Amino acid sequence: MIVLMLHSRSRFAKVGMLAPFGRMALTNYLGQSLVMSSIFLGHGLGYWGMGRANQVLVALALCGVQIALSHWWLSASVTAPPSGCGAPSPI
Repeated sequence: MIVLMLHSRSRFAKVGMLAPFGRMALTNYLGQSLVMSSIFLGHGLGYWGMGRANQVLVALALCGVQIALSHWWLSASVTAPPSGCGAPSPI
């Protein structure tokens, strides 16, 4: 289904913009873990009492920022920081 979405001319063809986000999956996972725990848990800001709708908005905003940063990072580099640690050098 994803392959069909990537190769179609419909509105679902925009799913390709998520490719850099997927290429940096480990980096984004670690980043989300650090940011969300810093916002919602007691060792950070402690907003665990925030409503569920607001929590979803915070999570979607973070994903949007991470998508933009993934595009930016991969435009200048070949691999993501933690994901590329074991990658062979292109030189």
